[in-house]
Amino acid sequence: MELLKTKAAAKYLAMSATKLREFARKGKIAYISMGENTSDLRFKLTDLDAFVERCRIPATSEVASRA
Repeated sequence: MELLKTKAAAKYLAMSATKLREFARKGKIAYISMGENTSDLRFKLTDLDAFVERCRIPATSEVASRA
């Protein structure tokens, strides 16, 4: 299991580390706490990919083909 630190995970998602921590605190993205320091978080790649999929808005043609 590969774990990314906050900065690396934020870079992977093309967002700021601050925004990633905010999403984690709000329960929008899964994370692993590595201690009492709330900024010391780790993220699994599979969880990051799942977050991206939940945020994905399908193209109009994809929606029409499913109907």
